Amino acid sequence: MSASSHWDLRVLDGFQLSRLEEPVVIRVRKAAALLTYLALQRNRTARREVLAALLWEDAAPAQARVSLRQALSAIRKIEGAGPSLIEADAHSVRLSGDIAIDADRFETMAEGRCAQRAAAADAYRTDLMAGFVLRDAPAFHEWLAVEQARLRHRAVTLLCDLLEADLVEGGDLNRGAATALRLLSIDPYNELGHRGLMRLYARQGRASLAIQQYRSLAALLRRDLQIAPEAQTVQLYDCLVQRRRQLPGTLPAARPAESIPVGAPQQRSDTAPATPARRIWLTPATPLAVGGRFLKALLVRNAPLRS
Repeated sequence: MSASSHWDLRVLDGFQLSRLEEPVVIRVRKAAALLTYLALQRNRTARREVLAALLWEDAAPAQARVSLRQALSAIRKIEGAGPSLIEADAHSVRLSGDIAIDADRFETMAEGRCAQRAAAADAYRTDLMAGFVLRDAPAFHEWLAVEQARLRHRAVTLLCDLLEADLVEGGDLNRGAATALRLLSIDPYNELGHRGLMRLYARQGRASLAIQQYRSLAALLRRDLQIAPEAQTVQLYDCLVQRRRQLPGTLPAARPAESIPVGAPQQRSDTAPATPARRIWLTPATPLAVGGRFLKALLVRNAPLRS
C-alpha cells in the first residue's frame, strides 16, 4: 500500500479493498465489479450509461440507472468519515485519487529497470479478479476476459525477459529456475519456460530433471493440444540425452513414447487434423480475439471463460 494513500485496492489477487491497511468488506458484488472496472480505465473514469449497460445489460435503462445508484450508495456506506472512494456527478463516476491499485503498480514497475521488473513479477499474483463471478452480467465478464488476457500476456512477457537474463553466462541459476517455474504456473504451455528450466537444470548438474521436464511437457502438449514440442525444444532434449549417454555408467534415455516426432502427422484422437498452436495475444483493439495455447487448451476442454 502506498504511504500516501488512504485506500488500497488489490485486483491481482482476487478482490481485496483495504483502508489504512485494514480490510474492508464490500457485500454488494456489483459494487466490487464497478470499482475494478474504474480502476482499469484511463483516468479511472466512466460514464454512467456505460456502467449501467456493463453491469445491468438485461435491465430496462431506467432500472439499470437505479441499480447503479444503489451500487454507488453501497460504496459510500463503507467510506465513513475518511476520504472518499468515488466521485460522481450526473454524467460520470470517477475513482478517487486517494487509492493505490496493485494493477497500476504492476504495469508501472513492468516498464522500469531490472529490480523494478522483478518486483512487478512478484506483484502479479493471479489473474485479474480470479474466481470472481457475476451470473447476470455477461458484458462485464467479456470485458474482464479481455483485461485478464492483456495483463497475463504482460506478466508472461516480463517473466520471459527475466528468465532470459538469468540464462546468460554467469546468471543466477536458482533465481532463473524460480522465474521459470513462476512463468509455467501462469502459462503451462510456454516452451521458452520449459527450455529455460531444462537448461538451468542441466547447468546445475541435474540432467535427469532436465530430461524429465521435457517428458512432462511432451505428455502435456499431446494430452491437451494434440501437438508435439517445438523443434528447438526437441533439439535441446536430444542434446541433453546425447551428453548423458557420454557419461560413464549411464543408461541411454529414449525419447518418451508420448511425444510426437517433429514433422510427423499430428492427429487428434477423433482423426481430425490438429491445427498447430499459435499465440494470438489479445489487444484492446481486438477485444474478443483471445488466443494462444493457454486458451486453446480451455477450448479443447470446453471450459467457458465466464459463467
